[in-house]
Amino acid sequence: EASFISGRAFRNCTCITSITIEDGVTSIGEGTFSGCSSLTSVTIPSSITYIGDSAFEGCTGTLYTDSGYMDCNSVYNSYYGTTSNVGTYIGSKFTEVIFGSNVKIIPPKAFIDCATIERVSFGKDVALIGASAFSGCSNLKSADLPKNIQVIESNAFLGCNITTDLNLDKYITLGSGALKGFMGKVYIGFDVPSSYFSGCGFAEVVLGDG
Repeated sequence: EASFISGRAFRNCTCITSITIEDGVTSIGEGTFSGCSSLTSVTIPSSITYIGDSAFEGCTGTLYTDSGYMDCNSVYNSYYGTTSNVGTYIGSKFTEVIFGSNVKIIPPKAFIDCATIERVSFGKDVALIGASAFSGCSNLKSADLPKNIQVIESNAFLGCNITTDLNLDKYITLGSGALKGFMGKVYIGFDVPSSYFSGCGFAEVVLGDG
């Protein structure tokens, strides 16, 4: 039974249309699927504990990931103060990203400048979205924040054009410019602190219990 996929193993295999990595595989090497430009879907299981640099560079289609390991250098966990400056999916060309229930944290810059992404679906247990995680995703128009979100760090959605309605029924910790990129209607069901939404781009604000 395979437990790892070596670096560049499928590099530039432009005939591949679908990749399904089954549970039990733990490691995806550097550049493993880079240049697989005909993909319609990539599925990553919860067992993945390592993803190498540029593993999905140039990959297209829909990314389904249930892996709690998102970053190629170190798992980002603000509670322990660890950070990384490299995004796992930089250079990918996915149009849709779907996170499974095992994803709790999306680290900084994970999808920075992935301008082809149009839709993001967060798993219900995502609690933290790191700084600049989707910054520069200029075609991102649809993103529903998970109900259990606790922290959105600085510029997480900067440069996005999200028109999905935003429902905030409780206070969450926001970094500077955390919600810049949300352009639609926001429903707010809590007492709003001073400067909380400073610089926001909302088109419509609804305050109350809903």
